[in-house]
Order: sequence, then structure tokens, then C-alpha cells
Amino acid sequence: MRTPLFALTIICALGISSHVLAGQVPAPSAPSPASARPATPPAGPFTLTISLDKNSVKPAGFVNLKVVITNVSDRDLGVYRVAGSAESLFDISVTTADEKEAGETQYGRRVHGKEPHGTWRPHENLMVGTLKPGDTMDEFIYLSDVYDFSQPGEYTIEVSQAYSSDQIGDKTTVRPRVHSNKVVLTVTK
Repeated sequence: MRTPLFALTIICALGISSHVLAGQVPAPSAPSPASARPATPPAGPFTLTISLDKNSVKPAGFVNLKVVITNVSDRDLGVYRVAGSAESLFDISVTTADEKEAGETQYGRRVHGKEPHGTWRPHENLMVGTLKPGDTMDEFIYLSDVYDFSQPGEYTIEVSQAYSSDQIGDKTTVRPRVHSNKVVLTVTK
């Protein structure tokens, strides 16, 4: 399910040079295993790499998704962090094997704006930080709190995040997106 969330905004402290926009971005300093590499070359000032703590769970089991943000630009990036689960910082896509959107929990429907929030506020624990060139930052999403994994099957998961084009001097309303690799969760019988 591709749902607009309160997107994590990556802020370029000094702007992004034209070589970053052209995709000529230096590789991160530490190589990562092939299974953890982003699916495509960097399309922005950062990459998103996701992994599951377990690739297989029983129905309604706990699913923890790790999101690694890597600054692949030559500039400091301002980043938002959340104490606890970071589902409100990313757009999350969870689909079943037949490419249908996965069901959401009541909490997930609130996060995605499909149910009234009441007094619930998603950003009460929002923090701001800086990610230096080549550095990484880990976030975690308690995915089973957001999506219903009570039905056996395979679920494909991907996250994405927009960054503002005005961060790179473009005054249009274009919001380029950075997409993570995809991972598959198997819910057993």
C-alpha cells in the first residue's frame, strides 16, 4: 500500500551540487552486503535500505523493519528522528503476493489519515539532527502495529521518502522521491 504519510524531510544544509542531481554521487565509504544494497543507483542526496529482523513470522507475529538512511551527498543533511517507531516518517508500501494492498490495523488507519486521530499526535517525539556525508542513521518501524499480518502468505515491503526540490534551488513544487530496496516477509500457517 502506498500511502502518503508525514514524510521525513531531508534538509540539505548547504544545498546539493549539480553532480548529485545528475546521479554522479560518491559511494558510501563502507561497502554493504549485496542483499542490503539499494535496488537502484542513488537518485537523491540519500539512500534508504530496509531489512527485516525476521523474514518469516507466524500469523499476527511481531514484524520489525529496519530503515538505514545513508547520506550519499557531499553536504550535511538535516534529518528528523522519532523516539520509538518511525512509521510516520516514511511512505510505506506493503502488498500481498497478488499485488493487493495489505490490510491495516486501526492504528495504521490513524497514521495514514483514514480514521480520525482524536487527541493522538504523531510527532510529539520529533527530534532534529544532522547526517554528515557518508554517515548512516538507523530508524525502526514496528510494522505489525501498522499492518495486519494475520493472513498467511508473502508480503512485499518497500519504503520511500520525498525531499524538497527547493532544497536544491528549484522553486517548483516537484517532490523527488527516494525508494528503498524491497524485502519479502513470509507469514506462515
